[in-house]
Amino acid sequence: MIPVPPATKKKILAWLPHVLAGYDYPVIEADNIVPELQAPAITFYFSSAGTPSQFSHQPLRTVRRPNLDLDEYWGQYHYATMNVVLRANDKAELEAMWTDFIDKCLATRRNMVIWLDLVRFLEILDSKSLPPERLKGGKDLYWAQVDLRFEYEMSSIPDEGRIKRVNASFQGEYELDGEWYESDPLVLHWEVYDRELSVGIIAYVAP
Repeated sequence: MIPVPPATKKKILAWLPHVLAGYDYPVIEADNIVPELQAPAITFYFSSAGTPSQFSHQPLRTVRRPNLDLDEYWGQYHYATMNVVLRANDKAELEAMWTDFIDKCLATRRNMVIWLDLVRFLEILDSKSLPPERLKGGKDLYWAQVDLRFEYEMSSIPDEGRIKRVNASFQGEYELDGEWYESDPLVLHWEVYDRELSVGIIAYVAP
């Protein structure tokens, strides 16, 4: 497992619904699910991250600096699974926050765009209730787990030298009246140069 980059985690947490059924619940990161944590609350941890979703270290995007130089980012996209646990002391409260959490996840699924935020919400993998627990002090804990799947970019600017210009020359022979002659050489030229797009159209189709 490769840890989710801090900047990516920050954007996911900023998106994660936490004002549910009119109450602002604290969001707590935990290594696993433990009953001793306070309730009501929202706890989470990443059970998996780093599995490549598409591509394999290739150019993903180009960013222009203020001085007009271009930086080319190479990398790939990865999957991450976030396990979110909703906790309440009352069954009715849990059902209300659970329903609102699912609704808001689906309603805001397009709020993160991968080519701008470098991360996007894909789907709800699972949503299930957990057996109630008895907390210290005699209170009951009602909880439910919702597993969310994200896709995020892992990229960097390569520091190795690059070939900017390539030439290739081709020359053949032909026969004329029994004599062989060399044809004029065909020279092909490839060059990497900056090109600025003045007008562009971006289309995005959600999965």
